[in-house]
Amino acid sequence: MPIYQLKLNLINVLNNVSKFISIFVTLLGCAVLLGWYFDITVLKSISQAWATMKPNTALGFILSGLSLNFLHSTKKNQRRIAQILAIAIALLGLLTLSQYLFGWNWGIDQLLFSHQLKVISQSGSNTPNYPGRISPVSALNFSLIGCALWLCASRSTRYRQIQLLTFVTSLTSLQVVIGYIYGVKLLLGLSSLTHTAIHTGITFFLLSVGVLLVAPSEGFMGLVISDSVGGMTARMLLPAAIAIPFCLGYLALVGVKMAWFDYAFGLSLHVTGNVAAFIGLIWYYAKGLDSLEIKRKKIEEALRIAYASEALHQSETRFRRAIFDAPLPMMLHAEDGEVLLINHVWTDITGYSIDEIRTVADWTQKAYGEHREQVQLEMNRLYSLDKRIAEGEYTIRISTGETRIWDFYSAPLGKLPDGRSLVISTAFDVTQRKQAEAQLRQNAFYDGLTGLANRALFMEHLQHALQQTKRQKDYLFAVLFLDLDRFKVINDSLGHIKGDQFLIAVAQRLGVCIRATDIAARLGGDEFTILLENIQDVSDAIRVAERIKQELKLPLNLDGQEVFTSASIGIALSSTVNYDHPEQLLRDADTAMYRAKALGKSRYALFNRDMYANALMRLQLEADLRRALAHQEFLVYYQPIVSLVSGDILGFEALLRWQHPERGLLNPRDFVPLMEETGLIVEIGYWVLYEACRQMQAWQVSHPHNSLRKISVNLCARQFSQPNLIEQIQQILDSTGLDSSALALEITEGVIAENSDEATATLIQLRELGIEILIDDFGTGYSSLGRLSSFPVSVLKIDRSFVEPMTSDNRNLEIIEIIIALAHKLGMTAIAEGVETQEQVTLLSKLGCESVQGYFFSRPLPSSEAGALIS
Repeated sequence: MPIYQLKLNLINVLNNVSKFISIFVTLLGCAVLLGWYFDITVLKSISQAWATMKPNTALGFILSGLSLNFLHSTKKNQRRIAQILAIAIALLGLLTLSQYLFGWNWGIDQLLFSHQLKVISQSGSNTPNYPGRISPVSALNFSLIGCALWLCASRSTRYRQIQLLTFVTSLTSLQVVIGYIYGVKLLLGLSSLTHTAIHTGITFFLLSVGVLLVAPSEGFMGLVISDSVGGMTARMLLPAAIAIPFCLGYLALVGVKMAWFDYAFGLSLHVTGNVAAFIGLIWYYAKGLDSLEIKRKKIEEALRIAYASEALHQSETRFRRAIFDAPLPMMLHAEDGEVLLINHVWTDITGYSIDEIRTVADWTQKAYGEHREQVQLEMNRLYSLDKRIAEGEYTIRISTGETRIWDFYSAPLGKLPDGRSLVISTAFDVTQRKQAEAQLRQNAFYDGLTGLANRALFMEHLQHALQQTKRQKDYLFAVLFLDLDRFKVINDSLGHIKGDQFLIAVAQRLGVCIRATDIAARLGGDEFTILLENIQDVSDAIRVAERIKQELKLPLNLDGQEVFTSASIGIALSSTVNYDHPEQLLRDADTAMYRAKALGKSRYALFNRDMYANALMRLQLEADLRRALAHQEFLVYYQPIVSLVSGDILGFEALLRWQHPERGLLNPRDFVPLMEETGLIVEIGYWVLYEACRQMQAWQVSHPHNSLRKISVNLCARQFSQPNLIEQIQQILDSTGLDSSALALEITEGVIAENSDEATATLIQLRELGIEILIDDFGTGYSSLGRLSSFPVSVLKIDRSFVEPMTSDNRNLEIIEIIIALAHKLGMTAIAEGVETQEQVTLLSKLGCESVQGYFFSRPLPSSEAGALIS
């Protein structure tokens, strides 16, 4: 059988013996305690030999047995319990010894004998050896056993200390037995013998054997099983060391009775053999253990050196192979730049081999171009660092001349045998990612047509400039808002392709008008914005606006065709108002731009606080407008149209009024332009049309024999361009029950001139429904007289701007005469607006004007008063 198998079998046997001893000692202590406290006869008969053992001693054996039993467990918690019990056992012994040696009273006597101590105290006895106190030898043995158990529970590798403690415990226990047999005082001289000493000594001997067997005993087992001289000697001495004391003791006892040996000679020989056997065992064990330990250390050192050398070689081989086969470009080099290894990916990507790159300087010179000095500085900095990573993004040129972008990383790996630092460098090719990021940024922050910044980027720069004004009080910037004056005409006449070329050309012109630190952006359509940062005063912004005007005056060449344009420019300074959001600046620049456009276009306007107040008022007015329809604040007033032939009321013109809850009754000129700008004019215009038709139908029903024939309603440009205009009007007529012949729609010249073809088609459809068409404010706009006859128009309305000065200005009188004559030539009738005097009525009647309306006859009236006028 192999030695290791023999050792394993023997260790298992000894462990089982140790477990049996732990159980035996525990049960023994429990039986003694139960016999003492409950006077159980059965227990006394079973443990008769130990029946007079002191209860505190029995408690110590219970704790020792439990601790020894827990030592056989592999669970961490149970070994901790064993450790705690071992400490308790050692303290029990040490505190009892201190009572004997120094006279200290720790209360150990009262542990399990408080009731007997009370009896002794009442009887006045001065006996120092209390019934509960452990004997000195037992106290010493508990101290030794507790320390040995604690070392075992701590998984200590101090084999000698554990075994020495158990040997001393065995020695003292055997001496107690020998002293009791021969009736002599203990050799240690700690106390006199009692009649239970032999039983306690045997128990301690068994307990020490159990601890010795469970302790880590590699050295001890090696001596027992080893084929060395020390091992063979130990195998011969172990039986002798155990047999000699008992044999001599037995012979001495028999000799006394048989008179074969002298009593004193037998006792001395017994004691001498006992002591010599234990000393010899410990000496041989220590000598064999030392020899085995030295041999083991030498073998382990030799194996460690051999393994380390082989492992180092294998590790270096694996490391080099891992670098060479890595899917990323990797390089090993020394701190002075000497290249030690370049993997195949590095060579494949760059085209440079290790023969071409002897040092890092060669690599930086070949690959990094203008970045090589920066790269070299980064690497030099790395060599002075410990466990740090140097990184950077660099543009490199590979051997084919192609440009790539690399994320470069370098890290120290320790020292080379010659003392130089070893550095590993690797790189990630991020060219495609960088290109994709650049394209995404271009798409996200730049206009796809002109290449200028878009709204998002412009607002980001504007936000930054606004924050700068918060940090620096004297920081000034300006926002320019541009709107091209004739872009729609160019785009519609030349087409969208030419229109795009036109916008690109304008963007280029803007670029030459600003500094490199400024930013120009296209917001959409023909609207552009410019941010002028860090200017001295408003004159800097005005100079840029003047330069833009001069640049745009020059003709733009679109594929050989010259076009001209101009721009209305609004300027907003950051110091005008205490701005909090960039949108506010853009809004005010837009407001100033509309002011410039209203003043005649091709000019600039500077935003001021009055515009700001007006802007706030417009904003409030817009909010009120959106609420007014829902709150039924709008009213329809009616102004009569009177026949100059019969003097009868032929009809009414429906006029919108707003009963504002705070500002009172508002005239259309105060809010209609804002309605057109916001688009509310469409919804409100349909409401006016519905109310006028409903009221006209009611009047016709209530006055069936009256001369009332027409209700006239204005259509704005935005309403006229609605694709569902015809359907909406038809629906209103159907819902009100008004005949279409009783409805007249007034349209300005500008509405027809903007898109004459579509306008003509719409007018024809309206005429086919039976609706009469009037041209409102005729003579104030632009219309083609050549096409006027083709429009299905019935009436020309002469604007009040001609009627008012007709009595004092012959030129206006002649214009009115021409308009009336034109209407008659085209088969139309004429209506004059703004008639306020009898003289105007007389002149218009002489010129042949059929109908008039104005304050001379009646102001616009609410429906109730208009109804009374009809009656």
